[in-house]
Amino acid sequence: MKLYMPDGQVLDTIENPDSLTIYPGSFNPLHYGHTGLADMLIEKGHNVVFEISQTRYKKPAYSDKEVEERVRQFAWKYPVVVTQDAPLFFDKFRIFSKWSPRFVMGYDTLKRWLDMTNPSEIPDGLKFVLSGRMVKGEYLDCRDLWDNDGPFNVEVEFLDLKADISSTDIRNKQ
Repeated sequence: MKLYMPDGQVLDTIENPDSLTIYPGSFNPLHYGHTGLADMLIEKGHNVVFEISQTRYKKPAYSDKEVEERVRQFAWKYPVVVTQDAPLFFDKFRIFSKWSPRFVMGYDTLKRWLDMTNPSEIPDGLKFVLSGRMVKGEYLDCRDLWDNDGPFNVEVEFLDLKADISSTDIRNKQ
């Protein structure tokens, strides 16, 4: 695990684990939906660290050059940690659990995760920050996906970032 600080420093550990909020993703590209949510969290006192896993689920691993390009997007803005062998959420939880962080998920990621996750496999004590998104003028709210009566002990905080943007749309327009 390498932590890239906004000033260019590279660390081997997270320095300030208090109120740690891990924001995982591929960030291809990083856009104002990602940064807007991070800024909202920072204003609320969260210590936001973006996370990119070099190993990906059902896709080839990112090359060192691709990782470098992704990390460069965060320069002078936000810290980003690059992990190995953490393509799935449960891998991320295993790596970061000693700091008891919150994990950020947007609507699309939450929907995919809930579709492929057996609720009985969700470890107790997880903490999430969930945010919906706008799609063609309609707000997709994570509250509509999340079952608060589930069979697990999970802390959830909802944020409402009403941005109509996606990395896929940006890539398709390029």
